[in-house]
Amino acid sequence: MNRASNKAKMEEVFMMTGGSNQQQPKKQPPAQRTLAYEFYLIKQIKERTPMTLKLVNDEEVTGIITWYDQYAIKLEREPEAPNLVVQKQAILYYYKKGS
Repeated sequence: MNRASNKAKMEEVFMMTGGSNQQQPKKQPPAQRTLAYEFYLIKQIKERTPMTLKLVNDEEVTGIITWYDQYAIKLEREPEAPNLVVQKQAILYYYKKGS
């Protein structure tokens, strides 16, 4: 067989298998943020759910989340305790107070 017929057969097989000469577009990477976190916080703010925050220094603070942004969460605490603004990097996890 000569090279020209060999190349023609390879192209024919390539086209029969659904291939094309155009490159396939690359897949987009997954989204960095899914907004599930924001949805959860907004729900807790609207319902005024008492939450407990476990901090990296093993402290636990309890209160109602009243505000948050990219870097911090504000807790409204009991009338005798001051309100707190806690940096998110200091939080290990949080949960509903009754849980």
